[in-house]
Amino acid sequence: MEKFKLKESIVSDRIVLLKRDHDHDEQMWEAIEESREFIREYLFWVDAQKAFEDVVKATDMFFDLWDTDKEWAYDIYSLDTHKFIGCIGAHAINFLNQSAELGYWLRKSETSKGYMKEAVLALEKELFEHGLHRLSILCDINNVNSSGVAKRSGYTLESVAKEAVYHYTGLHDLETYVKFSPYPITGF
Repeated sequence: MEKFKLKESIVSDRIVLLKRDHDHDEQMWEAIEESREFIREYLFWVDAQKAFEDVVKATDMFFDLWDTDKEWAYDIYSLDTHKFIGCIGAHAINFLNQSAELGYWLRKSETSKGYMKEAVLALEKELFEHGLHRLSILCDINNVNSSGVAKRSGYTLESVAKEAVYHYTGLHDLETYVKFSPYPITGF
């Protein structure tokens, strides 16, 4: 399949996904600080975000990844309040195999409101419409919030890799959830 670019904004019912941008760094830093202990258990990068400048550097990295089609990172905002809710992105993008992985996190104060399911469905719609066939969500077996989003979004548990991911407290099992495009496979 040929490479493609995603839109820099994707609008859904209650949220908008906006390409990661320096305009959002301050709100992201506030969300990381608010949710640090909550998200740290499963996200390896949290401890490296020690100051606002670390968020700025990470955004620069995501610019490069976007430009080289290695990762498409979005910030999630509420359409009503314009509040930064969290992040979602497609990474491990493989055009040959028509696949990608989704990763996401929410600030603690915005959990249990259905925002992440809405973000997953909005992003997957774009990816499937552009011709990707397989999307996966990988999560620590103990991260019931993340696996719950995958299940509520219609992803199916494909496998459990034993002691495959390190998250501060040691090696944990890693679940892989998958969903396949409803569109016919193209490009062969």
